[in-house]
Amino acid sequence: MLWLICFSLWTITAVESLTVDGKLPAVVDSFMIKTAIAKTKFVEEKYNNWTPDEAMSFYEKYDGQMAFIDDNNELLADYMLKLLGRNCIDYENCTCDFSGDFLDVLSFCAEHPVNEKAIPDFSRMSDIDRNAYTDDELTRGMRDAQLVFPITITGLNSEFADNAYVRMNKEDITFVGMPSTDGNGTYAMVSAATAVPYGILKSSANKEAAWKLVCHILRHRKKLETYQNDCTRGIPVLKSQFDFDAELSESYSVSINGTFSNHVRGMQNEEPFYIPDDVKEKLKDYILNVKFNIYTQSVVDEMIDEECKPVLAGERTPEQAVEILKNRISLYLSENS
Repeated sequence: MLWLICFSLWTITAVESLTVDGKLPAVVDSFMIKTAIAKTKFVEEKYNNWTPDEAMSFYEKYDGQMAFIDDNNELLADYMLKLLGRNCIDYENCTCDFSGDFLDVLSFCAEHPVNEKAIPDFSRMSDIDRNAYTDDELTRGMRDAQLVFPITITGLNSEFADNAYVRMNKEDITFVGMPSTDGNGTYAMVSAATAVPYGILKSSANKEAAWKLVCHILRHRKKLETYQNDCTRGIPVLKSQFDFDAELSESYSVSINGTFSNHVRGMQNEEPFYIPDDVKEKLKDYILNVKFNIYTQSVVDEMIDEECKPVLAGERTPEQAVEILKNRISLYLSENS
């Protein structure tokens, strides 16, 4: 309750994500969102935060016409399974179940191998070859050579223009997210590089004063010079700061309201342009309605990756991997409960 009194939060889901059993273990000043986009002309907006079945259906629909995500089988599996793997684990009851959707999608990834694209040794490439390789990566969305593009949303800032709007040739986009069964195709990231966590020790002699200090710190924002780029700060958890970013003057290099240009080699250069208001509103609404859990454990993600790789290499069946994961993660949960 004290948290809500002190601040006007960006959305109630931020509180839900930071609380555990009704308590607030820590407060962060910002976060980033991992999600994915596709052109609306290929994937309608009704598929925002699509399901595993929908993602697999669109893979089949455009197979042979364009790459689904990239020419790497492990990247496909990582994208398809990231959220499904996390949703298989019940930390509260220390149980897990990887049958059902996770098993189906893992089998799908194993049955749809793609040629692994080797990353070249740039030191041995000529400038012309190096530029050609880079341009191919940068223009895949412009040329309709790829369907799904994972992106990181760091806020209402100029980074979105380069990573999404220009990359998609300024066409309408759908936030397909990562396949999920709960309508939540995103996950948030909070790290030392992008956010500062704050907490108050139970042994504190004056918790109220400590909380006021935390409130003061979160409200404070270093004045940004027009030439400075602060994309590493992430999406602020305070609604007032979020709104400030949305209205930041175009004179600031980091502002989403500034002018942008297409400078990709091999593509037609245009006069500087603005991001349309409806695109900015779509991004803003998406951020404000995201649900996420920042308390996931990376060690569990690593276990899932380790046990799925042999399946993709044809060295293990999906059923064997699911059984191993169930035993391994169940043991981990019981030992750390």
